[in-house]
Amino acid sequence: MLAMISNEIGSYSFMEQKAKKMGLPMLGIGINYMFNQKREGNTFMMNGDNMLMPMVSFSIPIYRKKYNAMQSEARLMQEAGNQQTIDLKNNLLLQYRNFVQNIDDAERRIILYEEQEVLSRKTTSLLLSAFTTTGTDFEEVLRMQSKVLDYGFKHIEAITDYNTACAMAEKLMNSVKY
Repeated sequence: MLAMISNEIGSYSFMEQKAKKMGLPMLGIGINYMFNQKREGNTFMMNGDNMLMPMVSFSIPIYRKKYNAMQSEARLMQEAGNQQTIDLKNNLLLQYRNFVQNIDDAERRIILYEEQEVLSRKTTSLLLSAFTTTGTDFEEVLRMQSKVLDYGFKHIEAITDYNTACAMAEKLMNSVKY
């Protein structure tokens, strides 16, 4: 897209130059040659002679508004192309930063949930030991085991988010042709 917009800007530059040159005075030089057949009963002096006529033309563009408008249009189209380029670059940069942010966030969550799962397992082990000795707080053991499972699911979800963000970043990078 960036290359296409760059080429469009170049074409508008050439359109501006063309409009500028069309607004200049023009001088034309040429030769007109005509074949004439001899006719019976024609008494003119050049009867049957071919004609060679040199021609000169000169035009002065009096109404310049048309050419000035063409130049102005080309300049404005160039500016629009420049703005499209800036917009596209900003969108690509935004997408890239979002991917980086998603990857960083997923990495942090992977580490966090992994640590939380380990701590929950240790706490569950301690609560289970306390339950076997005293016989109370069975509900607390079940609640901690539920937390272990919850942190395990969140850990897997964070890994999935990380892989998805990496795949999207790779897709973006592969779609860019050099």
